[in-house]
Amino acid sequence: MNNKFKIYEVDQHLIDYLRGDGEFADRPSKEVDKQVYSHYGLDRRNSDKYFGVIIKYKNFSMFAPITHDGDKKWFNRDDTYDIEKVYDGFGKYSGALLLCKALSLDKILTKNVNFHKLIQTNYQYARLCIDELKYLNQPEIHERVVKKMAACLGNKPSKCQHLRVNYQLCVNNIPPYLKLIKSEKTKELKKEQKDELVK
Repeated sequence: MNNKFKIYEVDQHLIDYLRGDGEFADRPSKEVDKQVYSHYGLDRRNSDKYFGVIIKYKNFSMFAPITHDGDKKWFNRDDTYDIEKVYDGFGKYSGALLLCKALSLDKILTKNVNFHKLIQTNYQYARLCIDELKYLNQPEIHERVVKKMAACLGNKPSKCQHLRVNYQLCVNNIPPYLKLIKSEKTKELKKEQKDELVK
């Protein structure tokens, strides 16, 4: 099977930028999309990583987040193009792959998950992610996910289409975000150099 799914991580800083949350709460509403999925609750204390898979379709590379949804709010929405329910190693529902929340992200903005490291810090969570990945990489599931992603990109009607992100708005927000990151890194470097001179 080509383009086998892998689990990637996205920095919550980017998600906050796209949503206009956290330190970016003062961004104009026309520049942000509140439909971008954030796994933070209102208290912003969630320690889980922002994980998902990259789905390749034609010239698109879409990052779809995985939610481990304890209250099962996505459970009854499996007859739609917008999600794919995922299961753990025991065949038990564990969450959903949110195709409606997929973002067109460059490799610069995602990184491979280091499962060796994750296993050492949170074995149970790492095991769950690995089991879910095995489930999603079953040939029939993989094919269905790619078809569903194509349907979302084509804006095919579904009962959950109101939950889809504004793909174009998010794409337009990536260059300013990269410029911001570059500026922040430059400031950090200058501060480090200044601190060295003081020593």
